[in-house]
Amino acid sequence: MCCHVDVCFFAGTVLFHSTIIAHIKVTFSLSKENSETFNFLGLKVEQNNGGVIINQNSYIDYIKPISIKNQTCTIRLLSIPERRLLKSLVGQIQWTAKQTRPDVAYTACDLSTRIKNSTVADIKRANKQLKQMQENKVNLLIADTGSLEFSSLLLFCDASHGNLSGGGSQGGFVIFLQGSNDNLSPPLIWRSHKLKRVVKSAMGAETMALLEGAEYVMLIKTIIKEITLIDLPIICISDNKSVVDAINSTSVLEDKRLYIDICALRQMIERKELNRIILTTSQNQLADCLTKATASSQKLIQVLSGEEIYKLPSND
Repeated sequence: MCCHVDVCFFAGTVLFHSTIIAHIKVTFSLSKENSETFNFLGLKVEQNNGGVIINQNSYIDYIKPISIKNQTCTIRLLSIPERRLLKSLVGQIQWTAKQTRPDVAYTACDLSTRIKNSTVADIKRANKQLKQMQENKVNLLIADTGSLEFSSLLLFCDASHGNLSGGGSQGGFVIFLQGSNDNLSPPLIWRSHKLKRVVKSAMGAETMALLEGAEYVMLIKTIIKEITLIDLPIICISDNKSVVDAINSTSVLEDKRLYIDICALRQMIERKELNRIILTTSQNQLADCLTKATASSQKLIQVLSGEEIYKLPSND
């Protein structure tokens, strides 16, 4: 069940509906009830034989771009009213990025850090991103994954070293529940964020992103186990060969802080908290678009919408 103020969303088995929901309907007066196809807090939910399709296309079409004067000087600092308009628009973009549009997560995160010293260029960038979102519709497919006993959690993680102000690095990850039918569905969570500390190398950024993603997926694993008593295996996918090789070896790194992070990941493997960390190509790294503006999000969107099935790399 998911409740927001006076709006409630629920899903479950026939037993759940007859025992839990039936009692709720007796206790509370429902003014309106919809099923199969309905809107929930800006989300359009549609159920069919193929699964559940979710999008925010109508909500995105409702968002208005910012119209300001004197747009020729892109480096001009915004006035307080203009910053408020930008903050509102970025907030709306962030809302969609967290719910249904991981392809704009990096831009939303980056724009949110620029509000205080924002310029006309930032408004133009936000308007451009909004236009692209309105032109390119996205539908997320939550398909049937089969039996949970034969499922696993997949973590795709990536990082861009030093691409933020102050030498910071952007990290990102996306977690899927992979079922017995080999589909990467459904997506459970994705995140694009600034890494906790400045690191010296791309390997350091990739390692930190992997470690943070591993902590998230272990939390999800614990929650699922508490609910279902099923202990799902975790497979992590990285496109950084140096990180994967370092985790699978016993060598000592010169960078002591990086060495500690690598040892933490090794320990997770030894304790079977993580089952495997495997290498993939940059083209097949689904989290790539969460860390940089230049990366294509096409493959991630195709997988999320059910247009493409992602084949897990082999142990080799």
